[in-house]
Amino acid sequence: MDIKGKILELFRTIDEMDSDKFVTFLTEDAQFRFGNAPAVNSKSAIREAVAGFFSTIKEINHKNKFMGKFQFCIVRRRSNLHQT
Repeated sequence: MDIKGKILELFRTIDEMDSDKFVTFLTEDAQFRFGNAPAVNSKSAIREAVAGFFSTIKEINHKNKFMGKFQFCIVRRRSNLHQT
């Protein structure tokens, strides 16, 4: 698979919110930092961090219209409201 195909597969994996598959794109000595959160090391810690993020959102959708220049990402947060 070429690099463009790999990148598209990575974004599909993120959009599917599959933290187990996400870490298959990483090396064993990977370090991951999301936003201004502290960096995490190791695939298992990264999987936990990514799964934690996914649990806070309803969905995520990357649009790959301008591959190589821009990535557009839409994230919808899960509602914190509970019915009583």
